Amino acid sequence: MTDTAIPCTIEDCVQPPIAKGFCKRHYDTERRNRQRAKGSKAVEVRMSSRELLDEVVWLLDGRMHPLQICVQLKRTGGTIYKAAQKHGNQKVAELFQSLKARSSRATNAENGEYEDA
Repeated sequence: MTDTAIPCTIEDCVQPPIAKGFCKRHYDTERRNRQRAKGSKAVEVRMSSRELLDEVVWLLDGRMHPLQICVQLKRTGGTIYKAAQKHGNQKVAELFQSLKARSSRATNAENGEYEDA
């Protein structure tokens, strides 16, 4: 049985999980509920570097791939790397350090700057 054959942990949901056993819909609901429990009235797109790092750690604990985390949180690897460095989380910083380099190479390629191999 592969990971894609395991459905979301919510009863009667057959969608594949993306993190913590939840499908995208139920993960987003869980995330909103956690933010509301912290006292925020509305779900805000912006979050502090500490909140970003907490969210990244939560997703990594759910076995989400770092590239998927960047897409899910709409952040670059460099942004997550800086947050991890700022708060002293070397494990997360090491995971996202290679993504930081990738994103700068991709940006350079988009701007017409190419590296010599």
